Amino acid sequence: MTRMATIYTMFAFALMLLAPAPAHAAASEEAQAVKLLVQARTADTRCKFLSATLHNELVSYAVRAEAAANGKIPASQVRAAVSAGTVAGRAMPCNATTKKDVAETLEAARDAIRGSDASEVETTDRSDDDEDEDFAVGSEDESEDSFAFTYQSLVKAYFVERRCRHLSEKQDIRFWKQVVSRQKMLARKIGTGAVARQTRAAEAAADALRCSGKTRRMVNAAFTAAGL
Repeated sequence: MTRMATIYTMFAFALMLLAPAPAHAAASEEAQAVKLLVQARTADTRCKFLSATLHNELVSYAVRAEAAANGKIPASQVRAAVSAGTVAGRAMPCNATTKKDVAETLEAARDAIRGSDASEVETTDRSDDDEDEDFAVGSEDESEDSFAFTYQSLVKAYFVERRCRHLSEKQDIRFWKQVVSRQKMLARKIGTGAVARQTRAAEAAADALRCSGKTRRMVNAAFTAAGL
């Protein structure tokens, strides 16, 4: 099996948001998909092989893979995969081989996303609609700008939580499922590219904060506002 085929197979399992994992999809495949995407994202952040648009797309796939993995394998394994991918990405040289790896990872993730999206029903389940109606951060009748802003604020709090770990493991997973639900809703409004930019801005803002009592209050407020 070629490297591209191997990556695609892992992503096809890991990127199907909140869907039951196939019986033959090992936890190692979920974690490896997250690691490879984070590795490519980190390497491209350093080396700037991709255009801003393509880098944003890669960022969105890394976030989506982590979200999917959080619903299927222990959060500790997801954290380990993110950490391993970050370390590996920072160690990669900015050369033709790394450029090819980044491009192949992006293409494999894109193909897997297309496959999983094509298999989804266009409308969400009634249970998902009920969750969105109960979601206190934003509502369906808000403007797109307001909706995007509330999404970005929520994701910023989640990125802070992912690094600072103010919540329990179970709370962390519940929090991210709400983020995923909001992400999918916003993508239908403004498109996946715009959502990727919002996500990247939120991550940058979160990275600028130090873990403290202030970040704990931020995370708890977002968690409460999400109705969790």
